[in-house]
Amino acid sequence: MIDKPYFSVMIPTYNCAQYLRKTLHSVLQQDLGIDLMQVEVIDDCSSDNVAEVVQEFGRDRVGFYRQKANVGHVRNFETAWKRAKGKVVHLLHGDDFVLPGFYTSMMEMYERYPDIGASYCRHFFVDELNDILGISQKEAIQDTVFYEYHKSLLQGQRIQTPSITVKREVFEKMGGFNDKLAWTEDWEMWVRICKHYPIGYIKNPFAAYRIHQVSSTGAKALTGENVRDLFRLKQIFLDSIVEPAERPAFERSFRRVIFKVAESNYLQCKKLDNPNAKTHLRMMGRHAETKVKGLFYFIKYLLLSLGY
Repeated sequence: MIDKPYFSVMIPTYNCAQYLRKTLHSVLQQDLGIDLMQVEVIDDCSSDNVAEVVQEFGRDRVGFYRQKANVGHVRNFETAWKRAKGKVVHLLHGDDFVLPGFYTSMMEMYERYPDIGASYCRHFFVDELNDILGISQKEAIQDTVFYEYHKSLLQGQRIQTPSITVKREVFEKMGGFNDKLAWTEDWEMWVRICKHYPIGYIKNPFAAYRIHQVSSTGAKALTGENVRDLFRLKQIFLDSIVEPAERPAFERSFRRVIFKVAESNYLQCKKLDNPNAKTHLRMMGRHAETKVKGLFYFIKYLLLSLGY
């Protein structure tokens, strides 16, 4: 491999070997060649057979690095981009995947708009069986560049990690992911990048973000850690991103974000008969748009607490 390939496809993984074959296949079927694309799996000391999958499926084409001990996904992300040699870094979760055309479309965007710091495409949400659950919203009718896009991102997470690529020099200037966050570190990073750089947008969906019970996202939904992390993120945005005049609008929009996440948590817990359901109901009551709706959810919380 040359010292600086165009892409570094860095695949952080932890206990998701059952999905890794799909992930690797999705990358290798559009392999641009060893001179243009570095591909490496960064394993956070998994207890499943990640190394065997890489050796079996990636053979000599896919690099493999294993942490000496479990460091958590944020530090594993950090290891991944720091090991990247390419001009453009793609952090691809070991349970997500990309669709044909992802890398060529990204390359075209960087060549057409050399001043962008990152580029992203629409993405699908998929389940354990690769069935499509939904698709991210369309931001424009054609490929384009967004300026000051952080103002839109403050209203909600519109970019999932498998759908975005970032210039390595941008990661270096941004200083890496915020290790005070446990679920929203990617969202915070994209906001930070978009405050300082224009970002490319590709209207076609070329990435898939997987939602499943054993994922980090699924686990944090059951416990409510994702909502607690949203409170941490909110304070970070207020301290360093949101202008004073924009704070009231930001507070309102972020309130809706917290409500939606709490509602999703509640529905998931209710489906699994998880006792944390009532905790999420209480959070919904606190962040409902109106006092009437808040009272409604608080009454539901009381009834659930009493066993009704």
